[in-house]
Amino acid sequence: MILVDFRIKPIYRKNGHKPHLNAPSIGTMDHSVAGIVGGSAGALVAHPFDLLKVRMQTGDGVLGSNSMSILFKTVKSEGISALFRGVSFPLLGYIPMNVVVFGAYGKTLRKLEEWKESKSRPQDAFIAGTLAGVIQVPICAPIETLKIRMQSQLTGGNIGLNKPETGTIFRGPIDAMRSIFKEYGVRGYFQGFSATLLRDSVGYGLYFFFFVTLCQSMTRRGEETGHVATFLAGGFGGMATYAVCYPLDTVKSRIQSSRTPLSLFSTTKELWGRHGLTGFYRGLGPTLLRAFPENATILYTYDRVVKLFEAYGYGSDA
Repeated sequence: MILVDFRIKPIYRKNGHKPHLNAPSIGTMDHSVAGIVGGSAGALVAHPFDLLKVRMQTGDGVLGSNSMSILFKTVKSEGISALFRGVSFPLLGYIPMNVVVFGAYGKTLRKLEEWKESKSRPQDAFIAGTLAGVIQVPICAPIETLKIRMQSQLTGGNIGLNKPETGTIFRGPIDAMRSIFKEYGVRGYFQGFSATLLRDSVGYGLYFFFFVTLCQSMTRRGEETGHVATFLAGGFGGMATYAVCYPLDTVKSRIQSSRTPLSLFSTTKELWGRHGLTGFYRGLGPTLLRAFPENATILYTYDRVVKLFEAYGYGSDA
């Protein structure tokens, strides 16, 4: 079990418990509930950074070439509330996403341990994370499309993603859903599905792999992973994952923000032709700034909820 402890020293404890994400000791639904709480907390922390990232990826320099310029212009022209535009739908959408991700991860890791009759290793975490990432894509893709559409729009239609019939901004997620359905039908919600599948299968596998590897590297054999180690592993693991998968995320964002259907190959080719390699990493700065607090928050909150389940005997192996 991963302990949460704000004391920098000692990082290590001698209770001999195993970290949650290495060897789940409670039931699948318990992990899912803990994931919901942790994911929601992380979403609130991350959303302003995510909005800056999306506008850098899709705006082609309309608001500026760096994150600070986009931040100041966004707040000046649209108010500070614009930084949280579109946050309600991801918050609601992350509930089923996190049920699937953390539940599938915990269940798969447990089955791998039973099959191998040995403790899980980082490569097992990669397998379990990859499977969890694949399973949640049908839920994630529509949420990402709506979120990106809402984040990319500007008063006055500068980026060109406003409502096609009036040119005005969406009043909220429901308004965006209606507009997308009117323009594209159901398939409009799944724009960029293949790019999302590629990003999340690789991304979740690497995320859990990095996290477990870092936790193990900061924990002495036979000892319990301390909170500081868990916090750092979550933050740096998230940053490493985003750094590796960011080009896939950029391509996905451009597909989902386009008014016309685009393929993964054509979008990649067009982006390379217009901007070269640097085009795939536009917006990486705010994304890395976001990755550490977001993932540290997710894992800290997740760990707290799991500890409560274990302390009060809610856990099971179901």
